This record gives sequence, C-alpha cells and structure tokens, in this order.
Amino acid sequence: MDDIRAFLFILLYSFKQLQCLTFVKAMKRNNMIKYIIGILCFVSLMSCQDSITVEVFDEEGNLMERYEATMDTVKNGLYESFYEGGQIFSSVNYDHGLAQGEWKVFFEDGTLKSSEFYLNDTIHGPFKEYYDNGRLNLESEFVHGVLQGVAKRYFITGELMEEVTFENNEENGPFKEYYKNGQLQWSGTYLNGDNEFGLLEHYNEEGILDKKMICDSLRKCRTIWTLAEGDISQ
Repeated sequence: MDDIRAFLFILLYSFKQLQCLTFVKAMKRNNMIKYIIGILCFVSLMSCQDSITVEVFDEEGNLMERYEATMDTVKNGLYESFYEGGQIFSSVNYDHGLAQGEWKVFFEDGTLKSSEFYLNDTIHGPFKEYYDNGRLNLESEFVHGVLQGVAKRYFITGELMEEVTFENNEENGPFKEYYKNGQLQWSGTYLNGDNEFGLLEHYNEEGILDKKMICDSLRKCRTIWTLAEGDISQ
C-alpha cells in the first residue's frame, strides 16, 4: 500500500533462537492521523510451535497492548492492555485467537475493577464488578454468553442493595431492593425487562409492610392497600 512504509530488521544470533524487530509507520489519508506499531518478536526453534511477542504503541510512544501470538499474529497466550501512564488495564489468556479463562480489568491504581470468565471467546461463568475502594459492586452469572440467574448489587459500603432474577439477558422473575440498614424496601416481579408485573410490595425502614400495588403488562401500577388506610377500593 502506498501509504504504509515498513522497515524489517532480522538478526540471527544463534542456531536455536531468532530475534526480529519490525517497526511499522502508517498514515491514514482520510484524517492524517499517524500511528506507530512496534512489534518485537522472539522465536524459539526448540519448541514445537513458534511464537512471538507483539507490542502495540500509540502515537505518543506509550505501550498500549502486549500479547503472545503465533507467527501469523493470532493471539495465543497472555494478553495485556495498558493505560497511557503504563499501568495495567486488563489481562486475559488466549488460545489460538479465543479468549479463555478469567479476564481482569483494573483501575489505574492497580485495584481490581472487574472479573469475568470466558470459554472459547464467549463470556461464561461468574461476573464481578468492584468499586474503587475494593468492595464488591455487582455480581452475576453468564451461561454461554447469556445473563442468567440472580444478580446482586451492593452499596459502596458493602451492604446488599438489590437482587434481580435474569433470564435470557433480561430481568424476568422475582426482585428485591434493600435499605442500607438491611431491611427490605421493595419486593416484586419483573417481566421481560425492567417492568414490574403483578404484586409489588413496599416496606418502611423498620421492615414493616406499608403499601401493596398491582402492576399490569403496560407498566402501570396502582395501589390496592396501605398500612394507614387498609384496602383501597377502585
């Protein structure tokens, strides 16, 4: 291509190891943005499968990505990405181009921000998200890429905030919301998303039921009972 200049230097330094350095400069004609990709390769002729280490830099020369790959640059091994300041942003392992196992994302100070698991490049297993103080914010479960089961969210101080049942990536089933003191605040059922359906109950901070509502499929809820008034006629 006319707009890409590539310089390849190959140094043979032993009978069993080969080190190659590839430096690529490219310019996009549409917006004249220059980017630089540096690739540092280490090939071990002693192994059955050759591999390289790929490093990708931004236009300021900051390391943005580093990963192990096959000789045709398919990710195969540890993958890491970085903040501009050099701190680790994320890490995961690849097996011939497919993400496998735990994928971690970090805050800039190195504190874990989220953790999720992959099976053959599809999210599968527990998902956890954290506040920057290290406390758990959210936990849920994926089954072959689909959000399923009970998801839980927590206050930044650690108390349980809510529990929501998911089916096929949507809220479907019972849910509960809590006050920070641990008392139940709301109890009801979601249908096909964030839509209350059926009986919806509200509790005060002392844990006493003080209101009942009925919600229809049109996302309309009406009060049918209160602690102060009892049954409400329609």
